[in-house]
Amino acid sequence: FQASGPGAGWVPVAKAAEIPLGTAKRFLAGDVDGHLLHLDGNFAALSAICTHQPCVLNWTPSESVFGCPCHGAEFVPSGEQSPGDDYGLRLPPLARFPVQQANGWLYVRV
Repeated sequence: FQASGPGAGWVPVAKAAEIPLGTAKRFLAGDVDGHLLHLDGNFAALSAICTHQPCVLNWTPSESVFGCPCHGAEFVPSGEQSPGDDYGLRLPPLARFPVQQANGWLYVRV
C-alpha cells in the first residue's frame, strides 16, 4: 500500500470514510496497536492497550468509553481514566498519537 500522504514518519491506517462519527476503529502501525476515534468531527488516535494490564480495550459508543475486558477499567476519549471508573486504582492515561488527514486517508505518527 502506498498512499500520497503527509510525509516521512506518517503511517496510513484507514480511509476517513471508514470511521463514521461516534465510532472507533482499531489499527496496527508498526509496534503500535491503537484505536482511531471520530468524535465531534475530529479524529484522534490512542493506544488500544490498557495501561494496567496488556489487554486490548473495547470501545462502547453508547457510553463513549474504552473498557478493559481484563479488569473493567475505563478510559474516556481524551485517554484519561474515566472519572466515574470505580476500579479503585488510578491508572496512567493512554498514549496519544498525532493524526493527519490527506487525500481521504488518515495517517498516524507513531
